[in-house]
Amino acid sequence: MDDEHPLEQLLREAKKKDDLKAAAVVAEQRKASDLRDKVRLQWEQTKAGLIEEIARANAVLQRHSLSEQYTLRDLSESGTENIARCNLALAYPTKSPRSEYDLTVLAADGQILLLHRATGQRHQKLTVFTVTKHNWENILVGLYEDHLKKGRDPAPNLEPATNVAHTPTARRKSP
Repeated sequence: MDDEHPLEQLLREAKKKDDLKAAAVVAEQRKASDLRDKVRLQWEQTKAGLIEEIARANAVLQRHSLSEQYTLRDLSESGTENIARCNLALAYPTKSPRSEYDLTVLAADGQILLLHRATGQRHQKLTVFTVTKHNWENILVGLYEDHLKKGRDPAPNLEPATNVAHTPTARRKSP
């Protein structure tokens, strides 16, 4: 090896470093893939719990002859960094469902973000690994409470602004 050119030694050391870097990248990709798979599995279990809770909540609404219904709809564009995206809504049978909340499951850390669709405000931050039936129940009850505060089935006012029943009239004096 005494005849080895310094360039060969330099190339061999560079190749060794490149191989170590490539092995580290592969290990990191494997770790990220394993985490994505774990989060995806956890999401499937969590989603099943959410669907079950929605069915329970809808049964309560139906038992009381209320027209509102909770819906969960998967969105196709989950994105490269996310496991899933869904819409959670409280809808009326006579109207198209208003998607009130966007639900996103992040692949990187397994969090579920529930964002209000109109304001983009975070309603609640949950972790896939700690989500329980109780959390979903609280969220659905909270959605219904918000709905009651805003008024049930807010329909546009179709009456003219000057309603005869509400306009004051001058009293006539009897002759």
